[in-house]
Amino acid sequence: MRKAELEDHHNQYLLKDGRIREMVQQRDFPAVFAVCKDAVVHMVPAMKWRKQAGITPETPEFLCFSVICTYGPPLFEHTALESMYQFVGGTRQLARHENGYLVLSEAALKQEEVARALWNCIERQPGLPQSDLSERCCVPDKTVASIVNVWKQLRIIGCEYRGNEYRLSLCTRLDVEVVGICQHCGAKGNGRKEQFLQPVKCGKCMDVGYCHVRFDEAG
Repeated sequence: MRKAELEDHHNQYLLKDGRIREMVQQRDFPAVFAVCKDAVVHMVPAMKWRKQAGITPETPEFLCFSVICTYGPPLFEHTALESMYQFVGGTRQLARHENGYLVLSEAALKQEEVARALWNCIERQPGLPQSDLSERCCVPDKTVASIVNVWKQLRIIGCEYRGNEYRLSLCTRLDVEVVGICQHCGAKGNGRKEQFLQPVKCGKCMDVGYCHVRFDEAG
């Protein structure tokens, strides 16, 4: 591949990396996975260009890869996980890379099934202490935390501190009235839960974004 082509791949990687970062900050799921899958093809050419141009680090973070590994399993994005694993396995430079892309992509694919087991456990027993999940599903505490933290972050599950323990429940009742708090100015507003699962305009500061949902007031 010619230098101009490598440089173009690198520029495309930078543009898409920035877009992925913005989409994650805005919690634009699952749309971000399509951009990640599109950006993965720039990884090897971008590394080659950075090496030729003397850019450090030669191997950047590659959000397109890390976002799929982090958010793909708990959001059950099987197509993105499988596609990435197949691509890495079929690309010699990535499959043999010292960063362990092949091992990480395979682990992410397997973690999807772990997430499914945790989900089913919480669904069967609402209010289950988070500390019980590891033992019930035979999963290390660190793995449980990585999956559950994504669900908490995206308000897929509610976490209530009761009886000296954090108890988890799925937030599946979208019609219930909840309190939404503007993350920009702290103003509170009432509405159906489904309203706060997408960006809304704050009536006080007029900022458009996601609101924090008060689960302890959700009923």
